[in-house]
Amino acid sequence: MKGKGLVALAALLAFQAPAVRAEDAPGEMRARFLMFAVAGGMTEQTSLRDEIWRGGRENWNRVKDAVTLFDRGKFRFATDTLEINEKGCFWNGASLFFGEAPNLNLASRQVRVISAPDVFFGREESSTIRVGSKQPFEYLVRRPDGLYERQTVDLPTGLTIRMQPKAVEGRVQLHDMAIAMQAVGMREGVPGLSLPVGRPVVQKRQYMLDLRLRMRRPYGILLRPEGGQGAIIVCLDVTDVPQAVLASIRRAFAQARIQEIEWDEEKQCYDVDADLPDGRDLDLLIAREGAVRRTAVDVPETELPAVVLKAVKTGFPLGVLAEIEQVTENGAVSYSIGVEIPGPDNDLEITVAPNGKVVRAEK
Repeated sequence: MKGKGLVALAALLAFQAPAVRAEDAPGEMRARFLMFAVAGGMTEQTSLRDEIWRGGRENWNRVKDAVTLFDRGKFRFATDTLEINEKGCFWNGASLFFGEAPNLNLASRQVRVISAPDVFFGREESSTIRVGSKQPFEYLVRRPDGLYERQTVDLPTGLTIRMQPKAVEGRVQLHDMAIAMQAVGMREGVPGLSLPVGRPVVQKRQYMLDLRLRMRRPYGILLRPEGGQGAIIVCLDVTDVPQAVLASIRRAFAQARIQEIEWDEEKQCYDVDADLPDGRDLDLLIAREGAVRRTAVDVPETELPAVVLKAVKTGFPLGVLAEIEQVTENGAVSYSIGVEIPGPDNDLEITVAPNGKVVRAEK
């Protein structure tokens, strides 16, 4: 389960899919993934300090040549580095956030984000995640006259993950987690040529994993198809979220897309970051039993009440309004407004009541 060394990778598994959500799941658990397709030369350095395999030695021996499990991994691609550890996933030192991953361009010919499934489901409820598409592959064939001709074929490649989480002693048990990979693993031979330039051969392989993971902690899975052609790196993070919290979100903001849910120990609430269908940001503080303590929704300047806008323009005539949020806390509505003022360190964040009274101003 530990690996270190040089892997030569020659083919990019270039399938793509949008993020996945189980909108109708009752939901008490959440699984988030970052999936990377790798091609070209790569060096890997991985370690596993946490004993997460629960499938026994015999079952591990069946998958160990194709699967590497790790909680710390560093992968180098020429001048770029992908790192996964207990703090998260990082590309050249910058954090990769689960919700933003589908829009990321890593600017690398060797590795790319292919999908970032984000699934809510109930405890012990099964969920299947599919990522895949047809991709064009070029190859050579020998013609009857002895010359070689380049041809193109579209072949299906993809990844399917089936999982059924169960909470066990503060961890999440992923018993019989099935990962099926369909990828180009080798090439057919071409008469007269020793190079691997023949028609690609799609290989299908399934891995059965039995894992027990700590919640709210990223883990990594490195998958290699037979033949050493390419690889998939999966970053997985599983968290438990009380059903009451999810129910409150869906009741108040049915169309919101959840990006992050984190427990705030100081406030004793879940801090929820979400996106609304029109692109506005939504921030929520929700108690464990589901009570919404605070909401903050982005609003454009044009939607500010006239009395609020007049108070800001009068009190800060040189200011330019930046980020604006409508905040509801303990039933009281206010407006949190960022004001950019010329000069060094003059910018302010002000809070304005619906009647236009500025109740707070701070840098």
